[in-house]
Amino acid sequence: MKRKVVKHGINTLTVSLPAKWVKNNNIRQGNELFLKEAGKEIIIRPLDFNISEDDSPIIEINNKNEYIRRPIIANYVKGANSIKIKSNDRSVLNLIQNDLFIYFLGFEIIEQKEGSFTLKYISKGIEEELDTMFRRLILITQSMLKDIHMGLLNKDDNILKEVIINENHANRITLFCKRMLNVSGYKPNIFPMYSMCGLLEQITDESKYLSEYFIEKQIKIDNNFLDYLSKVIEQFELFYKMIRKYSSEDLIKIKAIEKNLTNKKHDLINKNDPILAHYLTAIQNKIHHITEEALVYSI
Repeated sequence: MKRKVVKHGINTLTVSLPAKWVKNNNIRQGNELFLKEAGKEIIIRPLDFNISEDDSPIIEINNKNEYIRRPIIANYVKGANSIKIKSNDRSVLNLIQNDLFIYFLGFEIIEQKEGSFTLKYISKGIEEELDTMFRRLILITQSMLKDIHMGLLNKDDNILKEVIINENHANRITLFCKRMLNVSGYKPNIFPMYSMCGLLEQITDESKYLSEYFIEKQIKIDNNFLDYLSKVIEQFELFYKMIRKYSSEDLIKIKAIEKNLTNKKHDLINKNDPILAHYLTAIQNKIHHITEEALVYSI
């Protein structure tokens, strides 16, 4: 599709919008549109993400025992601007109010009627902060890994409890980033970014499981476990460095760390609690995969 640029006045250039797109998105004179620069491209979309109240997905929940948050999460991530919940059980509303804080950045309950209520995305403007939120997700993950090391080293359950709390923050930001990727796309490549968001969430999940398990069992940790964890943290920090600027030297360092950790994996499992060792090796494995995605993203 081509459009001719037309000059109006001294410094203004305009281009017409495709008639079919205007009709499908119910664009009217005077409406505001969202514009985002993406290198040599410009992304244009309706300011309301083109989801009207009439198009809102409807989810029926008979009672709190049937409440499953995943359909709500799926619609949120897909880009739904509002979601209608049909339920006569007041406790369902309470469950969703709690989940709004944990999972749904920008969503609020804006309308309550007999037998239904509506969730709506009200935080216009923050969708432009995708890169900032993605970096925030990386830094939260990095902080969680360092806190695990400090908590285990000092046998401090309070530090490990902070890890568990931060996993909720990571979930919230992950879902927001996935939502924005679905709504606005991403240049140069949406696929590695989407994959990295998912892997970061998995790393924070495993970090939470490790912390919960240690707090419950109070397992003895040897120096080899802590050394292995230190190398995992170093591996993650090199991944973050690669996201910001690719370097073949850093890639060589990452591969050297991965080889070293592979050689130590069996000893780690044999000499430590196998479940705790499993969580740590799972974190390391996911960092390996996220580094591969970072290569696609940064090269």
